[in-house]
Amino acid sequence: MTPDEAIKKGRLLSSEVCALGRFGKSGLRRRRERGMIPAPVDRAREDIYDAKAVVKALFPECIETARNPFDAAFDGPDAD
Repeated sequence: MTPDEAIKKGRLLSSEVCALGRFGKSGLRRRRERGMIPAPVDRAREDIYDAKAVVKALFPECIETARNPFDAAFDGPDAD
């Protein structure tokens, strides 16, 4: 799963967060205790996380460089 796919999904299970970050459940627990990963928003059989917050925590460069797709409409040759 890529960060873009995760954001489109909206919410992630703890196993999906681990797969996205390439660490195990103990690594997820340690990162959550240190404040590197946001707390889960809901609990079921697995913890459920907000996908955008997780991607922002794991890949801050993806969020900082992301552009609004509608901005391209104003970057054309007619833009003054």
